[in-house]
Amino acid sequence: LCWRLCRQCRAPIMVAREDKLRSLGGATPLDAPRTCTDSFCVLIFLGVLAGLVFCINRAYGEGDITRLTSLPDAQGHQCGVDGRGQFVYFCAGSNGLPNLHNQVCVSTCPTNSEADVDCTEGEFDGVGPVYASTPVAGVLCMPSAGPQL
Repeated sequence: LCWRLCRQCRAPIMVAREDKLRSLGGATPLDAPRTCTDSFCVLIFLGVLAGLVFCINRAYGEGDITRLTSLPDAQGHQCGVDGRGQFVYFCAGSNGLPNLHNQVCVSTCPTNSEADVDCTEGEFDGVGPVYASTPVAGVLCMPSAGPQL
């Protein structure tokens, strides 16, 4: 609309190009008849969108959202649920390094080696030193840089 109202404002080269198109029998983009050419694609898009809404609704109704927002301990219990601690802490093995097969839920990450962490539950007997750690992403205790690592 602005182009039609303000023809004198357009650059002279654009006006010359439009005049050349008209003289050849063509139409300018403003004069060309327009129709909707993507109506079938719009129907496909709306169908896919309805399918996505159905899948999200079903997943929310039948699924367990805590499996996406928390990590499990060694027994498969989700941390931060049913009174368990929010953070996953990997118990230290006898060598002082984190044992990736023995994790427990803790309410706070231990900040020094004197902290008390119960690593004896379940089938694992991870009795060993406790290492200092810092919370990461609200779900994991990451070992702090120290002499034992």
